[in-house]
Amino acid sequence: MSDLTEFYRQKKLDITGRNFSDMIDFNDAELEETHDYIQWLFPLPEVSQFNQDAPVLSQQDIEEFKTDPVLKQNLDRSYKTMISFYGFEEDEKTKRVSRSPDFKKSAENWLTPANHNFLRISRILRCLSLVGAEDKSKQFFDALKSVYAENPSVIGEKTFSFWKAGAESAPLQPQKPNISLPKLKP
Repeated sequence: MSDLTEFYRQKKLDITGRNFSDMIDFNDAELEETHDYIQWLFPLPEVSQFNQDAPVLSQQDIEEFKTDPVLKQNLDRSYKTMISFYGFEEDEKTKRVSRSPDFKKSAENWLTPANHNFLRISRILRCLSLVGAEDKSKQFFDALKSVYAENPSVIGEKTFSFWKAGAESAPLQPQKPNISLPKLKP
């Protein structure tokens, strides 16, 4: 059991002393302004440029996420928290993701050129694809496609291509970014 899976089971705290439920219970302002939680909720197999203290997703972690009911349930909670933050909702029966009544208000936080939430969305889609929640990744991406179609100059073709790659396939090999970004403070 890794620090990551123990955190997801609510048996371990992150480096700042928060547990899984603390993060899931963030309000929209906290979700927007806090920059060191997304790597814990949606880990990837490479070290984060923005939170080098966050866990790195291992093959063992991936297998546990695919099989452990507690991890699956808490991943679903993470997913629903974030899609709600972005102004989407999941239909409980069909699992289809669509815009919520609050979409327009929520989009004011993230639907702006070069917004840091575009990177978060890329992370969410890729993580979901890696840990056995490909259906969630694809449903979220399908909802994002219409937003991109209406706002291509805001989101940008490069960002959309990262979203698409994250939803369609997620190679486990670490990928080196082709840009250098400053580290954000929590």
